[in-house]
Formats: sequence, C-alpha cells, structure tokens
Amino acid sequence: MQQSLYAERANRSRISPRCSIKQELVERIIADDSSSLHYHARRPAVTTLERRSWHLLTTILLVVAGVSMLSPQAALGQESGPLANDREEEPSSRSARVFLDCSFCDVNYTRREIPFVDYVRDRQDSDIHLLVTSQATGSGGREYQLNFIGQNRQIGEDRRLVYTATSETTSDERRAGLVHQMKLGLIPYVAQTPLASQIRIDYDAPETSTEDDDEEDPWRDWVFEIEGSGSINGEASQRSLYMRSSVAADRVTENWKIQARLSGDHRQRRFERNDDETITSTLTSRSVVTSVVYSLAEHWSSGLFSRVYSSTYQNIDAGVRVAPALEYSVFPYEQSSRRELTFVYRVGYQSLDYVERTIFAETSQILSNQSLTGRLRVVQPWGSTFFYLEGSHYMHDFSKNRLELFSNVNLRVFRGLNFRISGGLEIIHDQLYLAADEGSLEDLLLQQKQLATTYDYRLSLGMSYTFGSIYSSVVNTRL
Repeated sequence: MQQSLYAERANRSRISPRCSIKQELVERIIADDSSSLHYHARRPAVTTLERRSWHLLTTILLVVAGVSMLSPQAALGQESGPLANDREEEPSSRSARVFLDCSFCDVNYTRREIPFVDYVRDRQDSDIHLLVTSQATGSGGREYQLNFIGQNRQIGEDRRLVYTATSETTSDERRAGLVHQMKLGLIPYVAQTPLASQIRIDYDAPETSTEDDDEEDPWRDWVFEIEGSGSINGEASQRSLYMRSSVAADRVTENWKIQARLSGDHRQRRFERNDDETITSTLTSRSVVTSVVYSLAEHWSSGLFSRVYSSTYQNIDAGVRVAPALEYSVFPYEQSSRRELTFVYRVGYQSLDYVERTIFAETSQILSNQSLTGRLRVVQPWGSTFFYLEGSHYMHDFSKNRLELFSNVNLRVFRGLNFRISGGLEIIHDQLYLAADEGSLEDLLLQQKQLATTYDYRLSLGMSYTFGSIYSSVVNTRL
C-alpha cells in the first residue's frame, strides 16, 4: 500500500501546466545561496545501482574505521612511507621538542607564553606529544585533560594534568589556564635539558588562608541557561527571518544526570514578484525534552527520556514520546575523554497527532518502537575516530524500520600525511507521518514538508601532506 501511495504522490509531484508559480520564481529560489534545498527522489523500490552504492559507502566507512583502530603502525606510533627515515640529525644539546595536538587551543598565544621548548609540526619528531581533550561538566563548563606522552628521548615518561573551566570563564582566562597547566606539565621534561638552568620558578603566596571552607551550594548543583538568537537578511525581492530561543536546566552529580530543555524555532522566507504577488514560507518547531540518568555501576547506567514536540515540517501537530533506556560502557566512564564504546537499548511509547492526514490515512496514532545504538569514540596520538550505528523499528510492523550509520575518521598515516573521511548513510522505511497531500510546487521548493525517501547519504574525503622543516615555533601574525 505504501509503495502505491508513493508512486501516486510521485506522479502528482511532476510540474504540470497547472502550476501556480512561474519559472522565474523557480530559478530565483534555486539560485539563492542562503537556502539549502535537498530533494529526495520518491521511489517505490530500491534499484540495483542504489544497493551497490549503499554497500560501497558502508564498506568504506567500516574499513576506514577498522583500519584506524587496528592498524599496527597507527597503534604503535611506527612510521612508514618514503620519508620515514628522513629525520633531521638531533644536536647533542637542545631544548625539548613538543608536538601540540589541540584543535581548540590558541596556538600563537601558547607559543608566545611557552618559548622554552621547540614546537615541531609532526608528532614523530617530538619528545613530548601534548594531546589535549575536553568534555563538558555538569555546571556548564568544560574539563580539559592534558596528556603528556613521552617519545624518542622521553619514551615512557607519560603524565596527565586536568584543568577545569567554569561556565563563567572567559576565553582569555581559559587559554591562560590551559597554558599554566602546560607549563607545569612540561617542567619535568625541560629539567632534563640544558635550558633547565635558565628556568625560574616563582610562587605567589595567597593573601588569605588556604584552608578549605565547606561553603554550601545554594543551588544544589542546578545550572540554568536562557538563550536566544536570531538573524535577518534580505534584498529587493526577497527576505528571510530566523529566530530561536531556549531555556535549560541541568543537574549533574556523580550518580545523577538530570536535564530539561524547552526550545522553539521560527523560520520565515518571503518572495515578492513584479506583479505585487508575495509568496511566504513559514516553518515552526517546538519541543520540551527531559532526561534522567542514574549510574548503576562502573559500566552500567539507566535512564528515562521524554519529549513533547511539534513540527510543521514533519506534519506533527503534537507528539509525545517516553522511552526508558539501559546503557553499557565497555570502558570505564572516567576514560571517556580518550576512548568510549557504549551500547544503548531503548524501548518507547509514542503518541502522534498530525497536521494533515498521512499517506496511511491516519490523523493520529499511538505507536511503540525499540532501538539499539552503538557508539565508538577514540582520541589517540595517531588520530581520532567517531563511529555511530543505530537500528530501530516499530513494534506493530517490523518493516517500518530505520538504520543509521555515521563515521568520522582523522588519521595520521605517516610523517606529514593526514587523511580524513566523514560520511553517513540512512536506510529509511519508517516515515509514517508523511502528509497524503504533498502540497504545491512552491511547498516543494521552499521545503515546507518532509518528502518521501528510502535513503539518505553523504560522504566527505580529504587529505593533506606537509613536508619541510620540522620546526614550527615562530609566531608571525603580520598581514
């Protein structure tokens, strides 16, 4: 039945002489750089070419993710390639060489504030691989882990320091705090170089007593946030408006993680023609999302999730979903900044009221579904990997299912050569909410409604190769 309805809707979607919009509007919308139009072809069945494309994309993502984790050279930090043995001769007396591996650090500021080491552009040339990772804290701040990994002359000399920034910490205070921790962590390595005699250590005595005061938290670990944003742009014949607002409340302790968020979005686009005709596109969505998670053990957690929402784009006037969940973490949770492998099972209840009658002739539905999610995240000296896989289906009909796959890999193949791949694939058979009337051509071009599709894919590839001097210590910001 679904295939016949898809076919019927596909026939109605073809441009006919009855279309109320002229070609000039079509060309204007398509040429609009600020819009992102995605048209999914409606097909009642998957072709052989599509199957092969899915298989190829899935194979690439799985192989790259596996190679990045299992490659002996990557795991052991061994070099390969034509320049593996092309090292510059080390002077008998020199300062410590540092490879700063931090995507969010202010590199120029760090080099100026820590001038007593040599910065190199490849980790294989370093004595210390400084790998900095971060994760959110319950108070709205971030915890930074500074991993000092000894290599070459400092092999086996590994250390780890932690710096925590609160939600009120400014960007300047954050970078100063990170640099302070870097200096503390580098001192033991610099002490083994000829520069040790030129290092001076100062101590600023506190003006007041350093005794800890057990100050009671009047907020009892609760953190609240009110957020609002908006944008507007336009020209003589068209304009757009976007507004977003949210209110959030979080409480995170060692055993509990409670989160609640109320948010709303409003997007409007207006087109004016020469004959004074105005065409307006409006999309709105609102949601209230809550979650309560309890730590059962070192590797186990349980939770309860709920969502109340509406979306004109998805044809949902009012939706309610409640889903308990159980999570197992292969690695202890305290290692999540460097490696994380989790499996989550959810089973949920869902009540939906639709804006328009669906392709299954429904105006409201009560549904139940279940899902299983696997997530892998690894940050190591050889690069980083993120891998996400989720399968779900409705209980009343297992054929109404969805499979989501996403992977992002950044890999240092050998000296100077970096490879990155990012891609995703969705196999979709659960669009129960699609409106029976797909609307006019204007609705289609302006993305007023979700379109029927059986798949969605994306793939991005990139590489870079750097060679030349191993040093990168000089800071020059002119022009």
